[in-house]
Amino acid sequence: MFGLNRFLICFLFISILVSGLWGCAEDSAPVTCEHAGNTYNAGDSFPAGDDCNSCSCTDSGEVACTLMACPTTCEYDGETYFAGDSFPATDGCNTCGCQNDGTVSCTEEACAECPPPVVTDEPCDEVIAHAKDPETGLCCEYGTPCQAPEGWLVFYTEEDCAKGCSGEDCPTTCDYNGQTYNEGDSFPATDGCNSCVCDADGSVGCTEIDCPTTCDYEGTNYDAGETWDASDGCNSCTCNDDGTIDCTEEVCSECPPPVTFEGPCEDVVAYAKHPETGLCCEYGTPCEVSEGWLVFYTEEECTKGCSGDDCPVTCEYEGATYNAGESWDASDGCNTCTCHEDGMIACTLMLCPEGCTSSAQCGAEEVCDFEYDNCGMWGQTGTCIPRPQICPAGGVGACGCDGTPALNSCELQGQGTDALQFGGCHLQGSDLVRCGEIDCDPTTHYCSIAINDIAGPDQPEYYNTCNPIPESCAGSEPVDCGCMEIGEMVECYDKAKIVIMVYPGG
Repeated sequence: MFGLNRFLICFLFISILVSGLWGCAEDSAPVTCEHAGNTYNAGDSFPAGDDCNSCSCTDSGEVACTLMACPTTCEYDGETYFAGDSFPATDGCNTCGCQNDGTVSCTEEACAECPPPVVTDEPCDEVIAHAKDPETGLCCEYGTPCQAPEGWLVFYTEEDCAKGCSGEDCPTTCDYNGQTYNEGDSFPATDGCNSCVCDADGSVGCTEIDCPTTCDYEGTNYDAGETWDASDGCNSCTCNDDGTIDCTEEVCSECPPPVTFEGPCEDVVAYAKHPETGLCCEYGTPCEVSEGWLVFYTEEECTKGCSGDDCPVTCEYEGATYNAGESWDASDGCNTCTCHEDGMIACTLMLCPEGCTSSAQCGAEEVCDFEYDNCGMWGQTGTCIPRPQICPAGGVGACGCDGTPALNSCELQGQGTDALQFGGCHLQGSDLVRCGEIDCDPTTHYCSIAINDIAGPDQPEYYNTCNPIPESCAGSEPVDCGCMEIGEMVECYDKAKIVIMVYPGG
């Protein structure tokens, strides 16, 4: 019995010893990841290889990479260009552009050819010459000045040839808003009311008068204080000092007199609605109604323009009317309500997060402030703070969560909305809409923001581009997130009057 016990003890000791050795050997092997032919240790970070994403080696030996939408680039003659860039073609006379799909398209103008060198036995300076045709402006390079064609202008640098002058003979020029002006030239500033001059040192000097406020009404600009006839032909509108427009709201037409008729008619009061102006008029009988008007038998039906089963089902919610099937944000800022076919309203009953999701949840003199100017795009909440009473003057422009424009974020908070760092509003009276640091045409493009939070989630960098509106939104006016093709990880934001698609990074 003792021998058997001693055998079992020895076996157990050896088993523990061996398993311990195996365990140590297994733990000592470092975890690594293979990516693009390279080996990385657990915890290492490295480029993904697409020039904008990054990867890391996890403790399990898996490679995890960010999935940020990389900006489109084009390769041309050994150089890299971004979508929208223009650059000279290699032939020296055409121009190329980088397209949104990564292809390069170039103009195809016929380039003038340089004439052959002039043959001469006369001694000449051994220096390369650049000759310019005074009629076509074509510049050609020759081995010596004597090889240049007769009558051509000879220069000794390619830059001088392109300008057509050298040294002090060249006039001073200024570049402004994509145009070149000579010294002393005057031209309008981009704000439409100031003027600029090209100075002798090549700098541009502009006047700095305050531009008058204007209002855009159906394609026509009016100055602040100006009054004009409204398009309905009977009301009038006025341009306010803040650029808003106020119009009178008088009923535009009087009820026509009753139609004279002969013969019997139903003895019941009729309410007639003009199909174009919407004017409702009361008559003693249906026969007194003018031809072409819609006839109803209650004032309510006349106002709605329908009767009985012909009227669509609607729901009333806090002063707004919604059609059956339509959904909207509840007043608490976090739930959603829907109008059902029976005219009843059903709202979700989620527990709203602490803090505010919009300024509607704050006091009358408060604003909902989001810490990183993201307007709660990813479900974050803000804090109700007092609206600022005094703000610094001027600024480069800022956009509010609801699309309100202002000169700076302080002005926005004074108006009751926080700033959205990605843009989404019209700035400086332009028809274009701000998208990050560029402007997009909202009628043809949407704003694309690709996040790169490699430096930290609180202050991410981002790439901004204007992408064409997809075919799925054809006919939608205005375009909103409802017609966009939204991926699983993509956030679509349209509360700022333009669609902003945000692609997450890592």
